[in-house]
Amino acid sequence: MNMTNKPAENLEIKKIILLLLSVLTIFSACKKDDAERNSDRLIGRWNVETVAYIEYENGKETERNQY
Repeated sequence: MNMTNKPAENLEIKKIILLLLSVLTIFSACKKDDAERNSDRLIGRWNVETVAYIEYENGKETERNQY
């Protein structure tokens, strides 16, 4: 029996197994986006009722206009 190639073969098999486990872990760890995530959007026609313009200087309000 030739035992000189045995450790090299075991090392190659371990590398392949480690690579396969790494790839499986990476692909199974990714979470897929849920289609229901966008179901809470407000869809429709909207009208602007008011617009407020507020100006600040040094953290204090200096001017306020509401249209």
